[in-house]
Amino acid sequence: MSRPRLEEIVDRCIDDLAAGRRSVEQCLETYPERREELAPLLSAASAVGALPRMPERAPDPGRRAAFMAELARTPQEQPRGLHVPAFVRSFRLGGGLPRLAAMAAPAAAVVVLAFVLLVSSGGSTAHAATVTIFDGSVQRATDNGQWETVSDGQVVREGDVLRTSDTGRALMTFADGSTAALGAQTELTLRVLRVDGERRVAIEQLRGDLWVDVAGTDDADGGVAYTVQTPDASVTARGIFETRVQEGETEVRTAAGHVEVRAGEARAMVAPGESVLVTDQRLVEHPAARRPLAELLVNGPFVASLLGPDGAATGARLDGVLFHQLPGVTTSDPGDGPQRLDVHELPPGAYSLLLRRFGEGGGTLAIASGGADETLSLGSEEGLVVQFLVEGAGTSARLDLVRVVRDEPATPERIVQSPRTRAAVSPRERRAEQDAGTPAGTLSGTGVPSGTAGGGPPTPEELEAGLPTGTAGLPTGAAGTPTGTAPPTATAPAIEVPPVTATATIPTTPTTPVATPTPQPTPDAVARYREQLLTAIDAADPSAYRLLLEEALMSPTRFSVVLETLEGSAGMVMLRSAIGMDSAAGGSLGRRVAAAIETQAAPAERASLLQALGIDGLAGPPPTATPTATPTPTGTTTPTATATPTPTPTTDGTP
Repeated sequence: MSRPRLEEIVDRCIDDLAAGRRSVEQCLETYPERREELAPLLSAASAVGALPRMPERAPDPGRRAAFMAELARTPQEQPRGLHVPAFVRSFRLGGGLPRLAAMAAPAAAVVVLAFVLLVSSGGSTAHAATVTIFDGSVQRATDNGQWETVSDGQVVREGDVLRTSDTGRALMTFADGSTAALGAQTELTLRVLRVDGERRVAIEQLRGDLWVDVAGTDDADGGVAYTVQTPDASVTARGIFETRVQEGETEVRTAAGHVEVRAGEARAMVAPGESVLVTDQRLVEHPAARRPLAELLVNGPFVASLLGPDGAATGARLDGVLFHQLPGVTTSDPGDGPQRLDVHELPPGAYSLLLRRFGEGGGTLAIASGGADETLSLGSEEGLVVQFLVEGAGTSARLDLVRVVRDEPATPERIVQSPRTRAAVSPRERRAEQDAGTPAGTLSGTGVPSGTAGGGPPTPEELEAGLPTGTAGLPTGAAGTPTGTAPPTATAPAIEVPPVTATATIPTTPTTPVATPTPQPTPDAVARYREQLLTAIDAADPSAYRLLLEEALMSPTRFSVVLETLEGSAGMVMLRSAIGMDSAAGGSLGRRVAAAIETQAAPAERASLLQALGIDGLAGPPPTATPTATPTPTGTTTPTATATPTPTPTTDGTP
């Protein structure tokens, strides 16, 4: 069962105070984790309750009718997402205050007013997070022991218990702009969400995967404390890190910043690129470095974003916003120079690198993966989409460049607006400030690295015609990382970037993050997609077909085009082949296709399509179960094993 909400605790304490069963101090001792919030409320109620009661006077029906008529004419605006405590709702709906009946009326008024101020002030937004759902479903435990479905863009609050489905992938964006990505079959409790003033977030993770990006993690920001408590370890971090919890063990991986892991009396600092394994509250593997799956380096006036099959992304926008939604992928700030994306790990699937221009001049995209280097020349295009395919898992995983699409409209990333996004500065402005103090002649402005063998890197036209063999080697710097010519100087004319609608001023009290709506493809984009899909089917090109299929699984409009192609035998053969290859690699393509068919195909055709594709039975909702209690880990005691709950029936699907 989930922890009682604050209003429920106040109800109980007021009952006990009125009946003389407990004092204020005894109530505070019963709920030590809520002491800071309860103390002023209960003290005020107790003090005012001791005052003599005012004589009651029968209400005047005429005055009440006049007041209600005036109220109906007055424009009212209720704050969005305002959570009203149960006993306040009972007062508003009539019948008085059941929990406060034994107390003086002034005391009841004090408590009601205090709670209204509490839930409608900045404190409520600073204790909340916005959920973005990329795949599957997310559920929240209710007070009556059931699970309810969390919708995309919904706000969750301190004390909530959440879990994802077997295919669920979601992102929580906190009020300060920090994010936590939830993998499939993840269950957690939001213990503490405080980002007004000193920022403290504590998450109790029972099982599954978490990928956390803490905003504002420079050394000067000492007021940041993000903690993830698992049954085996306690992780405190300021940076980007991942926690994976399975039965009896916790793995912690650091991507950036400072991460400390405690297990019993043992303590380990996990540096970027390192990981540690904790079993039964004991450190069994100390930090060990990991080799990235791939490194991508963007030189020139472009920002890059790597977009996954489900819509999650890591990279940068033209307005300077950085985001880390893909577990295992990090990005540098393009405002500081060439943008680098380190891909440590990715599940199998099709990925797109979105390149957007913020200034004039050429550039390069350098790709290093599995000992093979590629360098792509970036010309005058406003934007490019470079598509990759990740196959295999673990040490056998590989990332292959498949094709380049020129001037293809990029699918916008799903970023929740927050103080972090409003404070961002565009790369064009950042680089202009840096270049203003750079001596003339130190930047070439060509964007093409010198010393490349084989007559230079391949052009997008060459890659569209087919990847050449013997591509030019990737230039490396002193540290062995890809380097290129610095971006052009600020004297070159710059292409205008669309103005950022939000101001760069950070409010004193963080506001509730606002979810970005999912864009819909234009008719031209759908027509272009249909032509590309038919071309891939006619050419029997499995790689191109797989990439296009992944795009369709993120867009109902495009998946309807896939359904049209299944009327022909060639389209059916291509889809069956793609599902079979993915299943052999341990992927989830078949399950995702089945879910899309269940929601988009005509009811009379669903069963026959699933059977023809050999994926009958992969889709469909799981059974219902009552949520289990989340054990509270202690320093040296092994936590009690908790039965894994079965998710409630929900309808999966991505927008």
